[in-house]
Amino acid sequence: MPQHKRIKKACAALVSMSAVDRERIGEILAATVDDVTLYEEWEFSTLFGVERPRFRELAASWYQLIVDDQADLALRVETLEVVANALNNACGYPGAHERIPHAAHADRILVAIAGADRDMNQVG
Repeated sequence: MPQHKRIKKACAALVSMSAVDRERIGEILAATVDDVTLYEEWEFSTLFGVERPRFRELAASWYQLIVDDQADLALRVETLEVVANALNNACGYPGAHERIPHAAHADRILVAIAGADRDMNQVG
């Protein structure tokens, strides 16, 4: 499947989530970028794909970037990667489950995003 269709499908899955889940994602992103003792500088960009200042920029406007169909595709991909990486690390990074708010919901949110893409790839 072409990348732009995958991105649109993942964005649609995020947009269709409840306001509560979108708020949870925002809080996970904020805690991820703010907890400098959990995710130290030397490993931050390896875990999240961007440096902490860039992560902070994307986290501050993640939902607007996801909703905007006219946003640059590369920017939407970068935003989706930051969201997915934050959710993944909230699920499995040592200590994150205890320190990141709503980490218990991160795996369910990831499944919903991945499920949207999986549904597109089903052969009937």
